Amino acid sequence: SYIINTIKKNKPNARVYCIADNALPHEKFFIFEKYFIKRFFNKFSGIFTMSSNVKDQIEKFVDSSLIKNVFLPIKEKSVSLLSKSKSMRKIGISEKFVVLFFGLLRKYKGLDILLRAIKEMNHINADFKLLITGESYDSKEKYLKLINELNISDRIIWIDKYINESDVNLYFSASDVIVLPYKRASQSGIIPLAYSYNKIVVASDIPGLNNFIVDKKTGYLFKNGDYNSLSKILQKIYLEHDYIKSKSEIIKYKKKFSIDTLISEIISYIQE
Repeated sequence: SYIINTIKKNKPNARVYCIADNALPHEKFFIFEKYFIKRFFNKFSGIFTMSSNVKDQIEKFVDSSLIKNVFLPIKEKSVSLLSKSKSMRKIGISEKFVVLFFGLLRKYKGLDILLRAIKEMNHINADFKLLITGESYDSKEKYLKLINELNISDRIIWIDKYINESDVNLYFSASDVIVLPYKRASQSGIIPLAYSYNKIVVASDIPGLNNFIVDKKTGYLFKNGDYNSLSKILQKIYLEHDYIKSKSEIIKYKKKFSIDTLISEIISYIQE
């Protein structure tokens, strides 16, 4: 707010725009947060949101005509997929099917739901591993306790650290499916990242995620909070998913999310 006020003081006719990756905190911040959020967003000439969910949130504070919904772009630069078998060996995985939970671990991201789904997967005696990667911002102990209670420690590899960009391809190359069991979300940078590697995504059917997955084509949606629903989808993927077909669908779908298209939408909105 200080920076915006300074700009407008020195250049009264300047228009200031915002790219709002997120609007409301996923976890409670402080009692007057909405008052300050409203003051902040009302300083802009226009606001670009990255999902319809964030757009809906900001519409509670400003006129909807000030908001333009765009998208998180997918990297057009070719990513270096490694050999799946070599990636698995480097990580220490010998199982056939690899499920990846990637990114900072926060309470709202629903790892507990995924862990319970993994327990249900045990019933089909599947040859699989859950790979958890990313720095923990939540209590790791409670998840370790749940893992022990569910008796699934042999199903899990947990890389509890910040993942350098140079190592991202290792974990995505080793994986068959990327899971986002989020309980709530504005949107996710993990989905375009997964698509850049042509990997299918399984996610909760919540606003902020469900509009970026073409169900049964680029991925699958499960009922929010329902670990049985998630487990059944993972079992279905394990037993019968056509990866060649889904790769073709992802390649076709992600063309809509290019950097050039995003730039064009932003410039045309500003020029209106």
